[in-house]
Amino acid sequence: MTNQTDNNSTAQIRALNDKFRQIFDTKLGKVIITHGVSCLNINQLQQLIQAVKQFNDFNEDNDPWKEHDMGKIELFDEKFWLFST
Repeated sequence: MTNQTDNNSTAQIRALNDKFRQIFDTKLGKVIITHGVSCLNINQLQQLIQAVKQFNDFNEDNDPWKEHDMGKIELFDEKFWLFST
């Protein structure tokens, strides 16, 4: 695989991950929540979902492959991690 092909593949993965995270398109994946997240009240859950959809703090530490497939959100004095594949 050439470097250009790698770059195109990474860009496609990043675009799909961004689209899914921003609009939760069920054609692209599933939203799965943990038991802890399911214990949040409705207002907290809505805030967390909004934070996930708006997340864009990708950097070398949390996104070394530049695929936007992981991030950390701190909300309600808790840390939430998000993953997509």
